[in-house]
Amino acid sequence: MPGDIGKEYRIATYLGARVADIQNKAVRVIQGTLKLDVRLLEASGRPLKAPAKGDMVRTIHESASCRASYRFCKEGRPLFAFETDRASFEFEYCSDCTI
Repeated sequence: MPGDIGKEYRIATYLGARVADIQNKAVRVIQGTLKLDVRLLEASGRPLKAPAKGDMVRTIHESASCRASYRFCKEGRPLFAFETDRASFEFEYCSDCTI
């Protein structure tokens, strides 16, 4: 979309963004007509302990430098799509988590 070149988009919960799907090391975030898909392609992460109600009992997986793909669409039209080996990715999967 020609008018979108150089435009900044903010995806934030205070603007209505929500996680629509999380599975297989991928996440989809939707905010109105905007959609962001991110997928971890190659992890270099380490498990880290994280707090839950004051105790370090959760485990997250953090990759400070890894391969990931990004795709950002507005009104169903892609504004950009690319892969990089300089991404940062952090995720947590748990059996009792819900979207």
